Amino acid sequence: MPSLRPLALLLLLPSCAGAVYVGAPAPVEVGQATAGTGRIRVSRGDAEAGFVANVATTPEIRLDGRRVGTCTYGHPLVLNVPAGGHQVTATGNGSAAQWVVVAPGSLTELRCGTAAAPALNPAATLERTAP
Repeated sequence: MPSLRPLALLLLLPSCAGAVYVGAPAPVEVGQATAGTGRIRVSRGDAEAGFVANVATTPEIRLDGRRVGTCTYGHPLVLNVPAGGHQVTATGNGSAAQWVVVAPGSLTELRCGTAAAPALNPAATLERTAP
């Protein structure tokens, strides 16, 4: 009779994964940079480790309710937007939002990701990292 110990060990160990992007990040530009516009840069960072579902999940990014892209390792999303107030939202299992007031020529940086919890569908996170 075959031993079930290896199978039991696999079921008991938590699933872990890591993602690392090496090289210069290639931003994805949305919209045209013209006079009177500012920029919002949404990035995920270059490395993250944790539960496999957290690393593999790519939250959807919305600008003022409209889908503009996803939060992906090594590929920042640069949103060229008219001056004024804008809501940036990361959606996944739930959503996280930031209200950003953009001045002409300014750059606001946000970091997106997922909550550090062992869940099959982790919650999206979004935080401001620079004005």
